[in-house]
Amino acid sequence: MKYRHWFWDFDGTLFNTYPRICRAFQKSLADAGIFEDCASIVPYLKRSLAEAAEHYSTESISADQLVAGYRLHSDEEDLTTMCSYEGVHGFLSAIIEMGGKNYIYTHRGESLFKALEKENLEGLFADIVTSLDGFPAKPAPDALLYLMQKHGLNPEDCVMVGDRTIDLMAGINAGMNALCVDPDGYCVLMDGVPVFHDYQTLLQYIQEH
Repeated sequence: MKYRHWFWDFDGTLFNTYPRICRAFQKSLADAGIFEDCASIVPYLKRSLAEAAEHYSTESISADQLVAGYRLHSDEEDLTTMCSYEGVHGFLSAIIEMGGKNYIYTHRGESLFKALEKENLEGLFADIVTSLDGFPAKPAPDALLYLMQKHGLNPEDCVMVGDRTIDLMAGINAGMNALCVDPDGYCVLMDGVPVFHDYQTLLQYIQEH
């Protein structure tokens, strides 16, 4: 196996949460009298929540207010809308069976742990960093550098897996490899970064490399 230590983004990579993220952001926009469909919103959200908020901000509603509205409406979503992509459990288990380890680096907070428990994934990760740990946001490498130092890892053995440019750049900035898993088809192509659209194809790839 080419990489032994797999660092995972959560939203849009392991879990299909962008429908719920978009609904919450739509409601925040609607509160400000702005009405957009998810097809228009998601490309901005896939860059970052902050960028989406900045794009839709106006003289009467600031980006910070839109983010605050999003967080309020996000709390209205329950665990039923937190579902992992097909093949995630099998892939994470395969990494462990082949002698590797999984880690999570996400901007999500406490809800992450409830989602992992719901999908029976909580025992498949060696360590997890969330927004509760207080590291600078991606693409800053601080959280990944912390995890590598904590576990004594060689960056050449590590890969950051995500669906957004900021995920991939966080890994590259930390000196590790990067790989895009993009079930929703929004990944921006980057030189030297492989792109996969489902976990079955990715599993075949790592079994051959």
